[in-house]
Amino acid sequence: MSTREAVVAIVALVFAFGFVLWSSLAPEPCASEVRAVELRAVRLPLRIPVTATAYNSEPAQTDTSPFIEAVGDDLRRLWARGLAPIAVSRDVERFAPMGSTVWVRETPFFVADRIPCQAGWCADLWFLSKPEALKWGRRQVVLEIRP
Repeated sequence: MSTREAVVAIVALVFAFGFVLWSSLAPEPCASEVRAVELRAVRLPLRIPVTATAYNSEPAQTDTSPFIEAVGDDLRRLWARGLAPIAVSRDVERFAPMGSTVWVRETPFFVADRIPCQAGWCADLWFLSKPEALKWGRRQVVLEIRP
C-alpha cells in the first residue's frame, strides 16, 4: 500500500468515525417540547394539591442574588407588574413549566423558579416582605393550571 492510499484510508476512517460520533450526539427533544406533549395529554383545568410555603428575598433565605429568579427576572419588577412569582418542585414543573401561570386561591402566580423538594409536590410563594411570608406560613393548597 502506497503512502497516498494509506492517507486516503486514514482520512476515510476519520470521516466515518466523526460521522458516527456526530450522529450519536444528535440532540434529543428539549424539555419544553417534552412538556408540551405531556400538557396536551392532560385535560385542563388541572388541579394539583401541593404543600405551599412562603419566602421573601433576604440573603439568609436565598443565594448571593436574592432578587433574581431562575428565568432571569427581577422579582421586584415582576411584583410591580402584578405577577406574583412562585417556585415549584420538579414534579409540579412537569405540568407547569417555567414561564407558565398557575392559580392559588384565585390568585395568579408566575412560575419563575424551581425548588428542591424531598417529599415532592411542593411550591414556594414569593412575598415582598418577611411579615407577609410569615403570615402565609406553610399550607396545603391546590395549584390550578388553566387553559
